[in-house]
Amino acid sequence: MDKLALIIVGILVMTGSQLVMNSQSNLAQSETRLAKDQYEILARNAALAGLERVQQKLADSFHSYGNVTGTNDGASYEVHATTNGSDEVMVQSMGMAYATDGDTVEFYIQAKFKRRTILPSEAPPFMRYAVISDEDLILRGNLTGQVYAEGDPANQLNANMHTNTNLQGIGNSFLINGFGTYQLTASPSEASLADNFDPNHNPANAPVCYQSEEVPIPTITPATLAGSLAVDSTSPGDILLVGSRTYGTRDNPYIWHIEGNLSIHSSGTIINGYVMFLVDGAADLRGNIEVGTSGYTGGDESNIAIYTGLGVRMRGNSEIWGQIYSNGGVEFESGTPTVYGSITTKGSVDFRGTVNIFYRKASPALTKPFQPDVYVLDRIAYSEW
Repeated sequence: MDKLALIIVGILVMTGSQLVMNSQSNLAQSETRLAKDQYEILARNAALAGLERVQQKLADSFHSYGNVTGTNDGASYEVHATTNGSDEVMVQSMGMAYATDGDTVEFYIQAKFKRRTILPSEAPPFMRYAVISDEDLILRGNLTGQVYAEGDPANQLNANMHTNTNLQGIGNSFLINGFGTYQLTASPSEASLADNFDPNHNPANAPVCYQSEEVPIPTITPATLAGSLAVDSTSPGDILLVGSRTYGTRDNPYIWHIEGNLSIHSSGTIINGYVMFLVDGAADLRGNIEVGTSGYTGGDESNIAIYTGLGVRMRGNSEIWGQIYSNGGVEFESGTPTVYGSITTKGSVDFRGTVNIFYRKASPALTKPFQPDVYVLDRIAYSEW
């Protein structure tokens, strides 16, 4: 029995030793696998960091990104981006983590992006006024400056008017539902003009007529602008528009370069859709015309733009639902001309007769000549291994 017991004990000891050895081996293997997984996580995080860095470079300058190397949390990355010159780019990011036993753990991410142009969220600063001028702004006659708002609450919008020189009020028959600001002088005085300005929105109870800083207005050359845009039509001389016409959409406005003057004065002429007129000369709007009475209905913005190298004149019962930019002045003469939109000019503005200005926001869809394109990157393919 003693001998048998010894044999049994020996067997148990050997079995226990084997179990301990197996357990230690399994533990070592688990620790190895765990370590490898941890290094793989480090390598993946490094690859993601490199990919994010290149995405930012692509957003800043799409065609000048180059290759990128760097480190992240003790691991390193190498990123290569390739494009065929179009708006698509392929990016491959490799992350590398270095194990304590000398091995290198690699992780790869490959992503394909496409650049897409989007509209700016709003028009440039100098086109956020009902009326703004670089020279004198003369308010007189039966002038009204109100807000035309269907989507946005009217009490959150103001028909503000600004001049980078002198603000002059003649008579007391004009009323502006916005602030009046100027850079040089106000006449007869701020106090006298204050009764003519009544903003819809003035939560701080600020003065309604006051001196302010210059709002820079760029000088444009329609022909130069036309050379930088995808113009749909070019006319070598003067243009007279008659009848009903519809041009373009918000995503794809129609751009018409007119190398002479633009006249719209035939009764019954109606222009709809989204269109940008680049006029080297002057624009004359008169008669019973309706320019831009329908178009984009998703917000209160213009859908017609008239940008002229010289002046703009409105008279009669003309209506324009759009944004006007003029290198020359803007004149309102006899009749009851109405603007549903905004007026920007490098010259002066003189209101005569019975003039209605119903402020609508300038459409960013039509301000491409004045501000750079805005891009976003869409990821169209992704894989990692």
